[in-house]
Amino acid sequence: NQRTRYGKSCKKKLWKGKRNFAKTNLRRGYNNMHGFATYTFKDVPLRHHRYTGTVDGTWKNYVKFGISNYITGYLPLFMFLKCLKRCLQRPFLIGALGLGWGFSKGYLSPIAQVDDKDMIRYTRQQQWNKLFGKPSLW
Repeated sequence: NQRTRYGKSCKKKLWKGKRNFAKTNLRRGYNNMHGFATYTFKDVPLRHHRYTGTVDGTWKNYVKFGISNYITGYLPLFMFLKCLKRCLQRPFLIGALGLGWGFSKGYLSPIAQVDDKDMIRYTRQQQWNKLFGKPSLW
């Protein structure tokens, strides 16, 4: 597990009144989009008694992640490739199907994406960068 920290000036300037920015992918993207550097401390050990998000079960957890990716504005192609990659990781197939279903559910139901077109554009540009082997958030 890893821990990401954000400075006080970043929080005050960007997060004031933005309740929708609770997910890590939104926070990291939004902060980078506005010129703040984010750092992940991989050497800081965190120990969990159970895997994060599994209180509701593996299926619901991955569906939740898929919905979160829809809300963030992920590219459908990026999400499809992410699901393919997840087929090879534990939990095999369940994680990929849950992510795909959650993402699709966003298009099939009245779930709103983040109300910031610049953020969605930035996220998608970062995903294109990743797909073409350029530096990105991923």
